[in-house]
Amino acid sequence: MLAVVLLGVNEARAAVTFQAAGTVVNGIGAVSPAWPTHQTDDIALLFIESSCGESTPTLSTAAGFVLVGTQDTTCTGTTTGTRLTAYWARAASAAMTSPTIADPGDHLVAQILTYRGAVITGDPWDVTGGGVKTTASTSVSVSSVTTTVDSTLVVVAVSQGVNTNTTAAFSGWTNGNLTSIVERSDNGSNSGNGGGFGIIDGTKATAGATGTTTATTVSSSNAFLTIALKPAVTTTLGNGADPANASLAPGDVATMAGAFTFQTSSGTDTITAVVVGLGAGASAGLSLVAITSDDGATVYGSATDPASDTPTVTLSTNTLTATTTQTQYKIRITPKSHAAMPAPPGATYTVAAKINSWTSSSTNRKLGSDAAGATITIDNLSSTDVGGSPTGTAGDGVVNLSGWTVPADASRVIVVRDESAVATPEEGNTSYSTIPPNNTIGTSTVVCDGAAITTCTDNGVTNGNTYSYKIYTR
Repeated sequence: MLAVVLLGVNEARAAVTFQAAGTVVNGIGAVSPAWPTHQTDDIALLFIESSCGESTPTLSTAAGFVLVGTQDTTCTGTTTGTRLTAYWARAASAAMTSPTIADPGDHLVAQILTYRGAVITGDPWDVTGGGVKTTASTSVSVSSVTTTVDSTLVVVAVSQGVNTNTTAAFSGWTNGNLTSIVERSDNGSNSGNGGGFGIIDGTKATAGATGTTTATTVSSSNAFLTIALKPAVTTTLGNGADPANASLAPGDVATMAGAFTFQTSSGTDTITAVVVGLGAGASAGLSLVAITSDDGATVYGSATDPASDTPTVTLSTNTLTATTTQTQYKIRITPKSHAAMPAPPGATYTVAAKINSWTSSSTNRKLGSDAAGATITIDNLSSTDVGGSPTGTAGDGVVNLSGWTVPADASRVIVVRDESAVATPEEGNTSYSTIPPNNTIGTSTVVCDGAAITTCTDNGVTNGNTYSYKIYTR
């Protein structure tokens, strides 16, 4: 008999993470809390404690912040009542402008916290909630909210109304449904009637009720807000198992130059284009850059005769789909032909291919990077000229040539003769010989062609004529 095991599969999402807490500011007039460390697409949560009974604090300089919610304990003949308000903003750069909070009448306490990894479009939360303590005590009990996605980071803020400068107004934070609970702020001010707030966050691994958050505080009056930040679905670029280094000649076959991977945290993502980094000057030696499957059988897109070292390859030939399974792909390059290469003396091109960036059909958060792949050397550099002092000695129907040395980087020597201007061998042509029909280049004649030869006997001359010779290396 077969055992049957049923597994519940949770939606995989990358985590939202706390980044930094800004400096707490307070006063009886307008205040401008500064952003702490942040980068583009980070989420900023601005928490404000103000006096009970006053209107919701407004922003005279919004700087991108939008109201999330507010809770007021109302005033019951005491100055310890408190209002808690939250705003949020998405960083458009790594140097965001501070908002300014208008003076509501008595006092303000404010602070910005930044978080990374939340959804990058729309509101950054899955759910929010709030309330006030209805019975005076020093115990805090924050109501549960119900999340609808896995891996939310639940941020809980609680205000207190005690007129004391403190950094220890809260203690004993607990919530059995959250993991990795960390207190991010604990403050109090004696500006005006005084007050402050405490903030924690913790992870709700699976969708459902966040549970009640409890703590002890110095204040008998509290308002609270809960914001469950929703993690972004991610597409991650990774470095693949790169092929071995290789040396190529002009006209060689297509060769794999690098490997990379794509993987999503949930669902699928269609990659529509990639920007390939080839290495400085490498594009001049390439006729084609293609993105292929790992085995090379499927071509997703290509760029012909790339005009820059960072060509964009549109993936429209076949669909490249990133899934939750990490999948490897290849960058394939084709050297230019000899005829298409720059004129002698040519150059050596070093390709170190990688994916610099990509675009896709989704709003997934982009993570990861690709390191440079194999080092592919395309050798189109002309060999060094012969050395020594070439001389020619004429005889009866013969000219004997000698006196040169062959450089170390040359594998072949071609001697060409003409009665006027001597022609140059065609780049890459390996069919020359001293036997017709391949012994001519235009009106010039190939009289010797051999591996590292240092002498040449020309028996095809006519007495009384004047000849010129050139010695080429390859």
